[in-house]
Amino acid sequence: MVVHDLSRVESLLTPRSRLALARKIRDMARQHSQLAISFATLATDHAALQDKHACLFERHSLLAHRVYAGELCLDDDALCIGCHTCETARTYWPCGHSVFCDACDELADAHDCPLCRRPILHRAKNLKKSPRPWTA
Repeated sequence: MVVHDLSRVESLLTPRSRLALARKIRDMARQHSQLAISFATLATDHAALQDKHACLFERHSLLAHRVYAGELCLDDDALCIGCHTCETARTYWPCGHSVFCDACDELADAHDCPLCRRPILHRAKNLKKSPRPWTA
């Protein structure tokens, strides 16, 4: 039976079913607002990831230019694995790997070491390497 008259439908509802319907509508409105907040958060996260992608793409282009120009040797273990333009500046503990410069470490925001996948409990700044006094 299809009823097109809303007043007729309302007259068929008992007080208990009206209360249940009102609760259902309230719950659906609450879920709608939670989904709207989640969507806004996702949109913000997406924009932030687009910014990080643009930054990493720019660094990759710079790296490619330096490699093709012969200014950079990819065999150098002291270079950041993120940008390949800076020396590594952070050491992860407990594994002891040093793979990122400060900027890439902040961009990556990793919870696990990118080399061994062990959880990072602490990040330590690398000490600047001083030249050896006995080298000429």
